[in-house]
Amino acid sequence: MLAGDLPPLLLLPLIENALRHDLDCHDRPSDIRVAFAATTDRLTIHVSNPAGEARSANPGLGMGLRHTRARLQLAYGDSASLQTGLNDGRFVVDIRMPLHAPDT
Repeated sequence: MLAGDLPPLLLLPLIENALRHDLDCHDRPSDIRVAFAATTDRLTIHVSNPAGEARSANPGLGMGLRHTRARLQLAYGDSASLQTGLNDGRFVVDIRMPLHAPDT
């Protein structure tokens, strides 16, 4: 089993965005997905939620993705990336970053 450190609260704005845009835009049950994959030196984090035609009544300021991207850049430079897009009716955020084992 692999173990690694993640910058504190890195995923909070992504989960908040997913909740806001998922729950505000339809009356169906929520369908927010978070998945992690790791190799010996890389971590991939995948967050997605349904992307409906409706707009959120509470769109926010648009800073969550920018701040998360900036934090990754400060911590890991070009070794990390944050990509967003639409895929099969879902808004997707993919983070790729170095995997650092915790100090023991």
